[in-house]
Amino acid sequence: MLTLSGGVDPTTQDCGSNVTYEVKVGDSFFDIAALQFSVEWDDTQLQLLSQTRPDINGITPGGMEASNYATFTWSNNDNPEYGIDLPDNTVLMTLTFKVVGNTSPALISITGNPTPLEASNSSYIDFIPAVNAPASLTVTPVTITPGAIAPVCPGNTSASLPYTLPAAPQANQYTIDFNSAAEAQGFTDVAYTTLPASPIVITVPGGAAPGTYTGTLKVRLDGNCESAGYSISVVVGDLEPPVVPSSPASPTIVSCPAAAVAPAVVPTATDNCDGAVAGVLISTVSTPDPVTCEGTVVYTYSYTDMAGNTAVSNWVYTYTIERLDFAMPANEGSTINCAAQL
Repeated sequence: MLTLSGGVDPTTQDCGSNVTYEVKVGDSFFDIAALQFSVEWDDTQLQLLSQTRPDINGITPGGMEASNYATFTWSNNDNPEYGIDLPDNTVLMTLTFKVVGNTSPALISITGNPTPLEASNSSYIDFIPAVNAPASLTVTPVTITPGAIAPVCPGNTSASLPYTLPAAPQANQYTIDFNSAAEAQGFTDVAYTTLPASPIVITVPGGAAPGTYTGTLKVRLDGNCESAGYSISVVVGDLEPPVVPSSPASPTIVSCPAAAVAPAVVPTATDNCDGAVAGVLISTVSTPDPVTCEGTVVYTYSYTDMAGNTAVSNWVYTYTIERLDFAMPANEGSTINCAAQL
C-alpha cells in the first residue's frame, strides 16, 4: 500500500504558508522490482515548490513535474538483486507546496494519471498497489473586515475606509472595482496595490453628484489567496444635522417684562459640511401670556444646514421676570389750625 500524508500530519494551514507531504510505503513491499505512480493536486490551490525522490537500493527514481502533478518511476532491472523489500514508512517521494488558493479543502491524491499506478515483483508479475484516500487540507483563508465609510460632503475628494485583519493570514494587497454608476461619476477602479495601514483612502471625484456609490473590495497575500469580494459604499452628501451648542443652564432674571427681549447674541451651530449654521427663532412662549408682572419668557431657536438637515435639539434662552421689592415711606403727620388747611 502507498500512503500520502503530511510530514507533521497537517490538516489546517494558512493560505500563503508552505506544507510538505510524503508518499510512503504503507504495508511492507516484498520482492519489489518496479514501481510507478502519480501524485495530483489542484494547481489553483497548491503550487509545487520542490520535490525529492530518494535513492532506492542505489537507484534514483525518475519522474516529471507539471503545475498539477508529479510522477514517480523506479525499476531495479539493472541490479543483480532484482527484487528488494521496502519496509513500512519508507519515504518514496517528498513534495513541498505553497498554499495559494483561498478555498477548502485542498486535495492531494496518489493516482494513475498521467503515469499509471503499477508495480511488479521479481517474477514479472504486475499488480496495482492499494493507496489511501486523498489527503485533505483545510485552508485558513485570507480575509478582511471592512468598516463603514463616513459620508463625504459634496466637493470633498477623499473617503476613508477603515478595516481590520485577522491575526493570520494577513493580506498585503487590495483592489477595488467600482460599479458602472460610480464610474459614470468619475470613480476609478484600483488595481491590486499595497494594502496600507487602516484606513484605505478612496479618491472621490470632486464633481460627483450626491448619491451612494458602490464597489467591490478584494484582498490577497503576495499575489495569491484572493479573498471573496466585499461590497463597500461611498455616500456623497450631507446626511448629518448641525450640532447645537448647549442652552444656558440658568435663566436670565429681569425685573420688568419689557426687558425680556430676544437675546442679542445667538450662538451658531456646527455642521459637518457647512461649518457655522445660524439659528432661526421658531417660537416665543410667555407664561402667563401676557406677562404683566412676574413669569417667564422662553425664546427657542432651530438650526438647519444647506442640505435640509435640522438639528435634533434647539437652543433655548429663558427669562424669569421677578418684580423687585420696594420700600414703603415712613408715616408722617402735620398740625393745622383749622380744617380749611387740609
